[in-house]
This record gives sequence, C-alpha cells and structure tokens, in this order.
Amino acid sequence: MEAVNGGVNKRAGAVSRTRQAFWLGLGNLVSFGFGIVSAAVLSRMMPVEEYGTWRQVLYVYGTLLVVFTLGMPRAYSYFIPRVPEEQALSALNRINRLFIVTGLIFALFLWCCAPLIAEALGNPALAAPLRCFAPVPAFLFPVMGMEGVMASRRCTAYATLYVILSRVFNLVCVVLPVAVWHCGASGAALGLTLSSAACCAVGIRLMRRPFRGIRREPASLTVRGILRYSLPLMTAGIWGILIQSAPQFFVSRWYGAEAFAEFANGFIELPFAGMVIGAIAGVLMPEVSRLAAGSEADVGRVFELWRSTFRKSASIIYPLAIFACVYAPEIIGLLYGSRYGGAVVYFRIITVVNLIRVVPYAPVMLGLGMSRQYSMASLVPAIVVGAADLAWVTLLAPAAEGSGIMPAGIGPVGIAVIQCCVLMLHISMMLHYLSRRTAIPVRRMIPWRHCAAICGISVIAAVLPSIALDFLPAGWSPFVRLLIGGGAFVLLFLPPARCMGIRYNDLIRPLLRSRR
Repeated sequence: MEAVNGGVNKRAGAVSRTRQAFWLGLGNLVSFGFGIVSAAVLSRMMPVEEYGTWRQVLYVYGTLLVVFTLGMPRAYSYFIPRVPEEQALSALNRINRLFIVTGLIFALFLWCCAPLIAEALGNPALAAPLRCFAPVPAFLFPVMGMEGVMASRRCTAYATLYVILSRVFNLVCVVLPVAVWHCGASGAALGLTLSSAACCAVGIRLMRRPFRGIRREPASLTVRGILRYSLPLMTAGIWGILIQSAPQFFVSRWYGAEAFAEFANGFIELPFAGMVIGAIAGVLMPEVSRLAAGSEADVGRVFELWRSTFRKSASIIYPLAIFACVYAPEIIGLLYGSRYGGAVVYFRIITVVNLIRVVPYAPVMLGLGMSRQYSMASLVPAIVVGAADLAWVTLLAPAAEGSGIMPAGIGPVGIAVIQCCVLMLHISMMLHYLSRRTAIPVRRMIPWRHCAAICGISVIAAVLPSIALDFLPAGWSPFVRLLIGGGAFVLLFLPPARCMGIRYNDLIRPLLRSRR
C-alpha cells in the first residue's frame, strides 16, 4: 500500500510541477512576444542611432541589476518554501522592504551617474534618456520576486497574469510617445517609467493574494539571514553579468551606436529556448529548496528529474535552434526590416549556444550546496571574456584588418565568436562541478546519441527546403518564405523523430491534462 501511495504521490507531484512549468512557460512566451513586438516597432520608428541609444539604456539597467539586487531575487524561492505557512507573508514583506531600499539607491545612482555612464559608453546622447529611466528600479524592485513567490505557493497562473498586464503597460507606454509625439529614446524611457509605476501597483496586490485566509505570524527570518544567503549569489551574479554584458560594452564603446543596434538585435539567444529553460528553473528552485535538507535519496530524485529534463528540453530546443540558424535572414528581415540585415550573422553565431544550454544548472547546484563552485564556474569565464575581448578590439582585430587577413568591419563578429566560446566554457565548468559532486560522469549526464540524432534530422529538415526556396523567383516576403520553410521543416522532421521514439504529443499531453 505504501508503494502504491508513493507512486500516486509521485505522479501527482509530476503533474503539479508540469502545471507550474506550463504557466511559467506561458508567461515567458507572452513576455517574449511583447518584447519582440516592441523591438520591431521601435526599430522601425526610430533612426538607427536613436534606437541604439535606447538599447544602451536597457543594457545599462540589465548590467547593474545584479549588483543592486544583491542576489535577493532567488531569496523568495529559497526562504518562502522553508518557513511555516503562517510566517510566509511576513517573510515576503521582509524581503520586499530590502528591495524597496535597494531600488531607491539604484534609482539615485542612475540619476547622478548618467553623464559618467554616457561618457564610458562613448555616447553623450545617452545621459538624458538614462535620467528619464532612473525611477524605474524604485518601482520594479518591490515586485522583482513575483515568479519566485508564485512558484513557491504553486500559484504560477498569477505570475502569468502579471506578465500579461505588465507587458501590455510597457508596450503602450513605450511605443506611444515614439509613434505619436516622436520623442525618441527619452520619450520611450519616460513611458517605461510610467508603465513601471502601474506594474508596481498591480504586482504588489497580486503577490499578496496567495496568502489570503492564512493566519499570520511574525517570521523568524532576519535581514542578516537573507543577506547571508543572497550575497554569495550576488558575487556569482556579478561574474555572470560580466560574461553577458562584456560583448555589448566592447561593441558599444569601440564600434558605435549603429553597430551596437545591429549587434543587440541579432546577438540574442533563441527566445523559445529561454522560455523552456526559464519555466524549468522556476519550478526546480522551490522544489530543490524543499528537498535540499532531506535525505540523499531526495537529492538524487531532484537530480534524476534534472537529467530526464535534458532529453525533453533537447527535443524541443534543438529543432528550433537549427531552424532559426538556417532561416536567420528571413527571421531578422521579418522582425526588424531590411536595415538590420547585418544582424543575421550575429543571430546565427548565438544559436550555437542553444545547443548546449538546454537545462538550468543554477537551481541544482545551489540546491546541492554548491554555491562556492557556482561562483567559481562564473568567475573564470568572466576573466577570460574580459581579457579576450580587450585583446581583440585593441590588438588582434586592428592588426588583422590592417594586414588584409580579415575584411573591414569584422570586429563585432569576433566579439560574438569569443562570447560563444566563453559561454561554452562556462557551461562546461558547471557540468564538471556537478559531475564531481554527484559522482556521475559527464558522459552519462548528457544523452549524446539522442542529441546527435536530433541535430542530424533537424539539419536535413531545415536545409533541404531552404535550398529549394532559393530556386523560387526573387521578391518573396520573409513571412512567406518562413511559412513555406516552416511547413516543410515540420513535414520532414516529425516522421524520423517519431521513429526515434520522440512523441511530441506525449510532451504536450501532461500540459493539457494539467489544465483540467
């Protein structure tokens, strides 16, 4: 009887995790959709240099975000599942108060240092929109933990609702000043500030909703306890943000706003891959936090779930990444127009990363008590990427272009290649540490044959229709070419995938059941 109950509980837990992952994935999909629409509209309405300045504003915010959040966004997923239910709301309020303070400090920093940041990025026009943007952290920080709170309380549908509302606010408030009043980057920044204020008001109400009807008690959680957990993550986050922001800094500083606009539009990881990974990470982190203090069997069960996820994620991400690489000209042309044709090469380079970044590593490493290894796995690549990019822009690229070995304008492309190599180093180090901690060889952690087979049939299914389309008359729109190529890809890919034992309806069926 215990075995039967255990099996039922295990299936119920799997369905619950699937339901939470479904809602988080849907939220990521909505966020991606509105982000793409906003970028597509603004890139067409703004001059290239003005749009590059707007992207620099977002880049500055994203770069400094890890420092000023002090690693605390993960604190929601870590502490709320661990405290008694009666203390959960008190713990939430305590973490939120810290976020209010850090958000105000961040806003003041952006306002005061805007001219210095603009000078550092070599764009004097950046100072004004950056000051218009400065209040945004004060509004967004108190709702920074929306996903973690809702995942901890198994109410991720509310997180999806918040994402929908916030993205609608953002799209309307950012696009209208540019479209109607032609305000440029400063108008877009003011619109985002107004949208952030509305998001803060809605988000705070939603975050408290899962705690209705629960008896409240003061939490034993202290500020010192929160910081003791979050500050090591802040250190790891700083290294991570250096890895992510280094190429944008060097392209912006050495090659100008126009080159930065092309680079920013093209050098983005496949958004659908981010949706899958983000949904998995959002569910895993609270689960690992609950099981981390349990037995070795509990820890092994979490890692077993992580390994099984690898196959499912690869089955979804690999075909999308390879299709996007082959049809990159059509995708970029459809999204941003013909002016950003130079972004195609960056888009193709970054798809290589999607072939290895198919599962979230951070929740598993932190749940297994590997915060020091996690920080080290980020520190080494951060040093490598900074040194390699600096050497490239100051020595290697000028020498190669001057001698005629490489064509002019190759500089940003080299930055993109270096970034891909460093990201692969980053992931390899995390796999190495996980292998040492769990005593499972890397060759067993990754389903190599499955991944190779998926890649092989994806390449064939994507390349053959692309070659056929080249023989058609010129002048077909990117949308039509994508529609034909996508249909042919599905028809060529699904039969051999089914022969491999991949049943995509089996991957979707639990999501449909979870909604009933």
